[in-house]
Amino acid sequence: LCAVGASTKKHRKHSAAFIGDKGIGFKSVFVVSARPAIFSNGFHFSFHEEPEAATGLGYIVPTAIAAVPDAVRPHVAAGRTVILLPLKAGKRAKVERELASIAPETLLFLQKVSALRVVDNGRTL
Repeated sequence: LCAVGASTKKHRKHSAAFIGDKGIGFKSVFVVSARPAIFSNGFHFSFHEEPEAATGLGYIVPTAIAAVPDAVRPHVAAGRTVILLPLKAGKRAKVERELASIAPETLLFLQKVSALRVVDNGRTL
């Protein structure tokens, strides 16, 4: 997810079944979130903007998450992949503007996205 140009999808026979390619897209979440978390297929981990003590590296070293947060537990239990982006201070308005600017028909072409939910303090927006 966080290695530039190191996609494992490039040379796969059925590469059209995957999204992403260059390893740039996911890293863009660090603009709005210092601790993006992923819950998928039994794996629960996050990335941290701040360098971790053992390696001195930030952004690219995954950290295991022991407990699934209540907000995403039902979706994880249903077998869905969840990407949780706790927003950095002062980023809410920017995210709201950007999401509002997406034309609804755009979602028709995002075949791998089945739902997009924005939740703020337990309230779905």
